[in-house]
Order: sequence, then C-alpha cells, then structure tokens
Amino acid sequence: MQMILLCGGLGMRLRKVIGEKQKVMVRISGKPFLLRLVEYYKTLGIKDFIFATGYRDDEIIDFFGNGERYGIKIKYSKETEPLGTGGAIRNAYEYIDDEKVFVANGDTMFNVDIKLLNKNMSYYNADMSILLKDEDNKNRYGEVLLDDENEYGGLLKSFIEKNIKKEGTKKTARTYINAGIYLMKKNIIREIELRKLSLEYDIIPKWIEERKKISGIVGDSKFLDIGTEESLNRAKEDIR
Repeated sequence: MQMILLCGGLGMRLRKVIGEKQKVMVRISGKPFLLRLVEYYKTLGIKDFIFATGYRDDEIIDFFGNGERYGIKIKYSKETEPLGTGGAIRNAYEYIDDEKVFVANGDTMFNVDIKLLNKNMSYYNADMSILLKDEDNKNRYGEVLLDDENEYGGLLKSFIEKNIKKEGTKKTARTYINAGIYLMKKNIIREIELRKLSLEYDIIPKWIEERKKISGIVGDSKFLDIGTEESLNRAKEDIR
C-alpha cells in the first residue's frame, strides 16, 4: 500500500522558532519529525511512499534519498510553485500505483488503524475515507459532522474548516476534527484540478455538495501536531 505524505508547507507559523528550515525536518529528540512519521507508518506495513514536496525539498531529498537506507521506497512529487494540499495530491497522481492510496499530513502524527479505514471505505463504498478525532478545541482544527453514525463510522454531512464560521448554524449533533489522514481512490484524485487548492477548504466541502461519498471514522489516540510553536513544544515533551 502506498502513502502520499504532504511535506511541502512553508511553515510560516514556526519561522521565529525554526527560521527558514522545512518544518517536517525539525528534530524531535534527535530525529527529524518526518523520519519518526515514516518509521511509525512502516510499523503498519506501509513501505512505499510518495513525498509531495515543495518548499526546501532539498533538505528532505538529501536526508532520505530513495528511502533504501530506511527500508522503504520513496518517489518525489515536486511542486515548482505552491499548490496547497489539494493541488499537491493531484500533482502526485502519476506516481500512484494502486486503485487507492493513503494520504497524510507530514506535520501531524495520529495512531492509525489501517483496517478500520479500509472497512469504513468498503462499508460505505466511499470515494474517500477520513480519520477523525474527538477533540474539544475544534476552533483550531475545524469541525466534521457525520450522518447516521454507527460502528463503521458515517458519511460526512458537513465539513467546516478552521476559521470558517457559518452564522445561524445551530449544533444539534456531536462533531469531530479532521486528523489529516485519508484513504482516497485514485479516480477521485484525478478529478482535482492541478492548481493551488486546499483539500480542506476547497475540495472536500465541494465534494460533499456534489454528493460524492466521503466517509469518516473516529480514531481514539493521542494527536501530535508540529504546526505551531505551542504544539511543537508539546510534541517535544511527548516524544522522548
């Protein structure tokens, strides 16, 4: 099984802490965060990676090479200009070998039950399955509402990303945050335009409106995020 790792972000919120360094290469207890991420996914049986790179990709390529040193395979899908999370996934399309592929953010870590995501996708015959987490601080991460939730998860009824507020919206059901880990069918990735697009802001809400089958399942484990100075410091405390 392949995984696209999104690791081309500019890391603007961390500039005063890490300078112009690529944020996924920040060392946590002596190892780059991206290496820790790859090592974790390797324990789940994922050894074939597509690194969607952009900003300062030389740091990543120089460190990982073709992945052989770490017992994995790596292909690089390079951006010549920022494409956002959606455009970066579409840019990696030509490197996808299977009918479906895992996609994950390179700056977050969350325990993944691969079988759970596969079951969720199969049960709903979904085009895309999203791993979710129950989290009190939804303002920072956005909110996801599931329809007819059961032991297999549910279909996404709404997907409201962080900083987007809808006036007059009354909460009547339990909502979750997007953990940034997806299982996507290759044919739906082909539908994404190759330009700067956000998966979270532009694409998923549009697909829900178009009634594409987007399903979600809630995981229950610690969520690590190095996207801000505060969360980076927490990750350094949690990873020893």
